[in-house]
Amino acid sequence: MPTPAPAGLRPIHYNADNARCCALELTDALEERVKALLPEDSLRKESFDESIADLRNKADTPKTMIVFCGATGAGKSSLINALLGQDIVPTSCMKACTSLITQIAYNVRNEYEAEVEFMSKDDWAAEARLLLEDVRDTTGEDVAEEVESARHKVMAVYPTLRREDLSSMTVDQVIAHESEVSVLLGNKVTIIKKDISDFSLDLARYIESQDGLINGPVDRMNSVAPAYWPLIRQIRILTNSPLLKCGAVLVDLPGLGGSNPARNRVTQGFVSKADRFFLVAPITRAVDDKMARDLRDEVFKSQLQMNGKYHRDAITFIATKCDEISCKEVIKSLKLLRDPRLIQIESDLEASKHDLSFHQDRKLTLEGLKTDLEGRLTSLLSDHTPQAQPPSLQFEQQHESEPGVRTKVVSDERPPSPARNQTVVDDVHDTLKRNREAQSDADDPRATKLQKLSDSDEAVVPASPSGTQLYQAGSASEVHSQLVGIQRDLYQVANAIQAAIDRRSSAEREKILFCTLRRSEWSKAKLRAQFRAEMNENNDADPQPDATVDNGGTTDLQVFTVAARPFMEIQEQAGSSPMQSPFRASDTEIPKLHEWVEMVTLAAREEAAAKMLIRLKGFARTVRGWVEGTPGVTSKDRKRLQAQWRSQLSDHVIEEHSEGNESDAESAEDDEERAENDETGDDEDDEDTREQEQPDLPQAQLKRYSQTPDAVVPTLLTAFHPIVEDITIELSERFEQELRDKWRNSAEQASSKLVKASQSFVSSKRMVWQTYRATLRRNGVFKHDLNAALALPLTKRIARAWTNVFKTKSLKRLKSKIAPEIKTVLDAVVASTPKYLRPRAEQLAVETLQAARRRLQDVQESIQVALENKQREVSGALSPTIQRRLMEGYKEACNVEKGEGYFTRQQTIFNDYLESKKATLFIDTAHIVERYLEEAAEAARVALYKALEKIAKEVEVEISILWEDCPVRDDDDVKAGLLSEITEEVDRWLAAKDASDKTARRPQL
Repeated sequence: MPTPAPAGLRPIHYNADNARCCALELTDALEERVKALLPEDSLRKESFDESIADLRNKADTPKTMIVFCGATGAGKSSLINALLGQDIVPTSCMKACTSLITQIAYNVRNEYEAEVEFMSKDDWAAEARLLLEDVRDTTGEDVAEEVESARHKVMAVYPTLRREDLSSMTVDQVIAHESEVSVLLGNKVTIIKKDISDFSLDLARYIESQDGLINGPVDRMNSVAPAYWPLIRQIRILTNSPLLKCGAVLVDLPGLGGSNPARNRVTQGFVSKADRFFLVAPITRAVDDKMARDLRDEVFKSQLQMNGKYHRDAITFIATKCDEISCKEVIKSLKLLRDPRLIQIESDLEASKHDLSFHQDRKLTLEGLKTDLEGRLTSLLSDHTPQAQPPSLQFEQQHESEPGVRTKVVSDERPPSPARNQTVVDDVHDTLKRNREAQSDADDPRATKLQKLSDSDEAVVPASPSGTQLYQAGSASEVHSQLVGIQRDLYQVANAIQAAIDRRSSAEREKILFCTLRRSEWSKAKLRAQFRAEMNENNDADPQPDATVDNGGTTDLQVFTVAARPFMEIQEQAGSSPMQSPFRASDTEIPKLHEWVEMVTLAAREEAAAKMLIRLKGFARTVRGWVEGTPGVTSKDRKRLQAQWRSQLSDHVIEEHSEGNESDAESAEDDEERAENDETGDDEDDEDTREQEQPDLPQAQLKRYSQTPDAVVPTLLTAFHPIVEDITIELSERFEQELRDKWRNSAEQASSKLVKASQSFVSSKRMVWQTYRATLRRNGVFKHDLNAALALPLTKRIARAWTNVFKTKSLKRLKSKIAPEIKTVLDAVVASTPKYLRPRAEQLAVETLQAARRRLQDVQESIQVALENKQREVSGALSPTIQRRLMEGYKEACNVEKGEGYFTRQQTIFNDYLESKKATLFIDTAHIVERYLEEAAEAARVALYKALEKIAKEVEVEISILWEDCPVRDDDDVKAGLLSEITEEVDRWLAAKDASDKTARRPQL
């Protein structure tokens, strides 16, 4: 219900997206009206610009990253296309497109965009080297799937190479073989199209492959074009699908532990950043108990647990291909034979089949009689006797409008000639032939033999559905009349057959739908029970209480059973003739899943809209207060208050701003370098250098205001300093005390299970020797992640503590510690004002403190989010850290000589290496993780200092209304009207939000 509006104003229909759009428009209007009035190089202008930028950031639709996880062939691409309502993700390129990482987000423009990012030359060289080793790694005729896959990938990129060439060429020679490929490495290709068909064709050129062919051969000397999909690092697609307007970002992941290290890093990044995980598998795997095992993939589950994402609110399970069903198997498996609904459907089905059989038999009888009468009529007309001449065909005149009957009027003035008799015969035969063709039913069985009629003049002909009638076929006219009667009966029988076919089809569709829905219900219940069991299992493995888990039924898993293909067919045929499908759009559950995607983004959108409106209200109030000014303040008092409290930026601040931009760019480069060092282990050598380069932030902040050390901002910064340091120390101690002991105790127990974890990894995957060797060559990551599997004994024990340690209570006390310091400074300002100004100063101080409390709450939440992001980053670093510690072991196992017992020797050597390292592996890992945690605490410290400086500036800007005046002078009407419309509109939107919240909380009767 819209909020009532004052006269002349439109009512407000509140929703989060409209609120943010309106708030952005109001922000633009506020900036346009006020910016020209702000004095240059002033604290007020700097704070104003920061506030405008902050509001604009809040206006952006918050992103919710949804990662689709599932094996090749699970139907992820078809599912995503159905959700988007567009065939934007290719579904027909088999392993090529399904092995690519694809990210899909909203495009504000009405066009389709794609950015295809290719691997660097070094990444492809490393991958090609491993592929060539796989290709050459054969024993006689024993060629494994991995070898053939590697050969296919290399020859897809370099189709002009011969297989025998691969055994002798170096990696550099292979890469140099195709200049067209070399140009793409390390680069990006952008595709922008208005038409989705053109877009799909252009995108397919890079991601589709069929034995090295892309869109067929090209005009080169007996050559084909290279395939590009093995070179692609990831694909980013922008489309204007309505689903994505809510901020959902869909990511199609090919799976964890792929064979390409570059893609693995991207995959791990998405897993760390994901807000939601949609686990996708065909529903047929649920029936034979395989789907439930997907939830029990220990490595993946452990990753989610370490990221704090293994709970109901983060996981959704989607069973696909629900239109693929065998009713017989479902009825047997689910024991549905005695289900009353199924009994009724089967009864209707049998009745329709019985009716169909009856009418088909009747049709065959009528057709046989008709054939005989046609022959008799032809014989009578050929005699050219008066008795054989037909009458004026009055029946045909009476039934001109009867469907399927061709009529012809013949005059009665003179007797018909023999030629005219022949015309009647032709007309009859044409009519009967045409009606036979129109009424033929492809499904009806044809009789192999018809009963021959007697040669007598009598024939029994069923004339209507009510019974039969005895005809005397003594004349041509009588025979013709009988034929017309049979034709009418055939027409009626054809309608009855079609009605029976329709009833049979309807019953069959109803049966399919019934079995589909029952299987879906069973699958949902099974998966939810499995998830609850998994959660209980986790509690048994790690009994430490978890403050983040509500035991009041929060373990119910969201499960959808979808049929993407029928949904797309229904959408394509919308408005045309209905298709013969057992599914309605709602039965496919795609609309329901569409609503769920919007629902999971709603909380973020609602929160962003509320924060933006509240922030805009406070900001607009501050600006309006400055514009309207504080009347009655003497020039002498203004100057005194300014001299005592106004902060002035040092002369070198502008120069530092420009340097700061460069420093941000350098910081981004450092982050990339850090990511690379995480792969190589070089980061430890650079730790001291980074510490020396890190400036002391509090001192740098105070230096900005060194000219006025006793002003509001520097006074507040000085007061904030010990609080931030205490919080940082408390956070570091929490990391150390609550996690270190748990980690070290768990490490000791996990080390004893290290070799067993390695053996279980091989046996559970049923590996052949080529797969195991390919895994060792790639340092443990090939299709699956051996390093993550080795970490399982540790991560299973620490996952709960790991998640809880980042939910620190220290930040929750931030507001209670900082607010009193702000109040102390504000009280000092108020105390320094003259008596006539004190009431206004006290009012401003109260409003300023309230605004500061709201900002502190935002800071507290943002720092908590940053810590949780750091948690995911550190969790993702655990497996690479173990990998670096085991590099020598992987190398030793790869150097084993081939021969009898080769597979066993490889396992023995690697497991012996694990045995030698088990005492220190997890302890060494703990040291590295502790360093990551120290960095997390330091990152929180820096973020706090920066956020609190902004708050300090806002506090001064708001209270400075006492001594600063707007350039608009001597025109109170102009001052009052400059921002009144904006503040009033913000108030109306906040009132509409409150009304909407009350309506949502109202119980439904």
